Amino acid sequence: AVVSTQSTGGKTQCTSCETGLTTVTSGSDSITDCTVICEVASLANGYRSPASGYTVMTGTSVTTFCSSGYSILEAKNNTQTCTSEQPACFKSCVIEKKSDKSNIIDGTSLIYQSTLDYTCSNKKGESYSLTCSEEGLELNAKCPTWLWIIVGCSIGGAVLLLILIILIARRRPRRHHPPPVVEVGVFDEVADTFESWTDTFRRTFNMESPPPPPAGKPGRR
Repeated sequence: AVVSTQSTGGKTQCTSCETGLTTVTSGSDSITDCTVICEVASLANGYRSPASGYTVMTGTSVTTFCSSGYSILEAKNNTQTCTSEQPACFKSCVIEKKSDKSNIIDGTSLIYQSTLDYTCSNKKGESYSLTCSEEGLELNAKCPTWLWIIVGCSIGGAVLLLILIILIARRRPRRHHPPPVVEVGVFDEVADTFESWTDTFRRTFNMESPPPPPAGKPGRR
């Protein structure tokens, strides 16, 4: 129960609040000041109003402001009650390069986890998109030209041709060539020629002939 006293001036003053209730400031002197309070959450890369760390009554609206280059998520509202989940500030994506043929305005940035659709003057009826998938990502808004189309088709055609050559080479059966056949008579002719050269060499340098082969084992001649 609330403990209250009646002052001489007829004003009801609050000396304590029910369990779970309190006053925002210590100078409260009315029973109606007993309420549920909330502390404003902290924030990185920005500030809140009322400021982070302040104690306010529940249901008080808190507005989030992000520093330059940062933003809250696209689906979030920057004003929430104090007891609700407060939005955070994320680093935006920057369009570092863009084609002169695109309809993107200089200095355009993308909120984190958002997508930007754009068109190109040289590609009427076609649209392109950029997505900020990572915080602080540098994006490039390109518009396809005939040069890039020709280069892309040339590279793609060369790769496809190489793949086809490899597939055809794998499927083509290999021909096994039999080893060359050498007639037996060729070896005899070589042996006779070598023996004739050996006899000529011995006669020229007066060398002794080798001993005759043992009996029962006739020589070649």
